[in-house]
Amino acid sequence: MGNAVLRREDPDLLTGAARFVADMAPAGTLHLAFVRSTMAHARIGGVDSAEARNVAGVVDVLTAGDLAIAPQLLFITLPPELSRLPLTDKARYVGDPIAVVVAESPGAAADGADLVVVDYEPLPAVTDPVAALAPGAAIVFESHGSNRASELKVGADAESLAGHDLVVSGRIVNHRMAAAPIEPSAVLAVPGIGDGGEGVTLWCTTQRPHDTRDVVAAALQEPSDRVRVVAPAVGGGFGAKGSAYPEFVVAAWLARRLVGSRPARRTSPT
Repeated sequence: MGNAVLRREDPDLLTGAARFVADMAPAGTLHLAFVRSTMAHARIGGVDSAEARNVAGVVDVLTAGDLAIAPQLLFITLPPELSRLPLTDKARYVGDPIAVVVAESPGAAADGADLVVVDYEPLPAVTDPVAALAPGAAIVFESHGSNRASELKVGADAESLAGHDLVVSGRIVNHRMAAAPIEPSAVLAVPGIGDGGEGVTLWCTTQRPHDTRDVVAAALQEPSDRVRVVAPAVGGGFGAKGSAYPEFVVAAWLARRLVGSRPARRTSPT
């Protein structure tokens, strides 16, 4: 109590000995780049990957229908209608991953992603949470029927605010913000656990490795002991690295199913 606590990680970070995901590239690693939605809300009429496949070094281009992964709930418990595919079949926000390009190098993956053409059918978008609940607002998940994801009610006597000399009410607005860690989200998926055996090992930028393990295992329909998650140096998190991102699931699935069971890595912002 009252004494400075020395941080164990500082020496490695200050001397350059710390290992980030971008420092890891096992032999045979394939690189991933994601094609992301440029629209906030749109149906996807089709994805043309013909030109991308002709880029030297591109191994494959996959969309939602190519991945045998059931929709998953991510991060918190929500109604099942809000489950998401790791590669979406409908754009629900700008940046929503639609396709993944697999290549022999990061450059080839990025070049291939630039050449994928997505046919969008634009839909009305909502950006204000209050307006999103208004009658007639565009519904992001039609099967759910509402933009209200969850509701918390605190029980109280209906007359608890009556009869007081002063009752104060107010509307509090939390401004939009985004965490900006030094290292972006990154993942390396390697077939096997430890010295071998079935399963997959993920090195990823996560603040919650055990939850990430469980989410990835559920998506792969594997027991949790067949998924090992390692959190190396992550370059800061600030809460943004608290969930298992769809890219983690895609990388793990590809590492298990690519020809020769090759490692799959995504370290670029795409």
